[in-house]
Amino acid sequence: MKQALIQIFLTWVFMGLAGIAHAGSAELLAQAKQADAQKYQAFMAAGGKVVETGDGRSFYLLLSPSPDAPIIVTLHGHGTWAFSDYSAWSEATSRGYGLLGLQWWFGRGEGPDDYYRPQELYRVIESILRKEGLTKRKLLLQGFSRGSANIYGVAALDRRSGNNFFPVIIANAGGAEMDFPINKDIDQGKFGPTPFAGTHWILFCGGKDPHPDRSGCGGMAKTETWLEAKGGSVDLFIQDPSAGHGGFHRNPANVKQALDYFERSSQ
Repeated sequence: MKQALIQIFLTWVFMGLAGIAHAGSAELLAQAKQADAQKYQAFMAAGGKVVETGDGRSFYLLLSPSPDAPIIVTLHGHGTWAFSDYSAWSEATSRGYGLLGLQWWFGRGEGPDDYYRPQELYRVIESILRKEGLTKRKLLLQGFSRGSANIYGVAALDRRSGNNFFPVIIANAGGAEMDFPINKDIDQGKFGPTPFAGTHWILFCGGKDPHPDRSGCGGMAKTETWLEAKGGSVDLFIQDPSAGHGGFHRNPANVKQALDYFERSSQ
């Protein structure tokens, strides 16, 4: 009898935790819809879908216009919403690309625990790609600002896993900070001497970025040197002298240059 009561109690606990997790993702999506109502409506009108992440903490957007469409996997910037990535990548979707945008900020706060950390990010992304049957697609990984600052760890984890989902990566206005824990691990050889071997990078910086040594051209130039020292290949470094922090998507020529390179490299 005692064991049965314990089992019932544990079942209630687990159901309650699952309900909390689900409520968290539902609340986050409601918050995103309210904050980015027009972008949400445009995304849904285009045939996209919004799906809860497997851990119940967040959600992702998926738009796939055809069964073999290349997919851009995006990490948005700090304190914003994945729906903004759909509007930002209109140049790509007009060319037949799909989009997978992970909501990796939890909707409040700016501390490390208010976002998925790189190890969590990679687990969630891998789970989504497998669940959605996208592992054989041509995949382009892109991060903007804080998303870019976290993308180096995601790329290193992808190579170490052997999945190699992302041969081409766009680091958009967010340099590799050497005091970031996973970057320290990379720098100290915990991912091997050449953790980025086999990766091809597109870097972007704006000449009017307010933080030139972090996300502007100075910071991205240091990142280029670091990536290549760790085995990566920076094949395209777009430096837009008239652009600010978000200048990559504001100039269609920048996006076209990146997509043209990706298409040539993935043939």
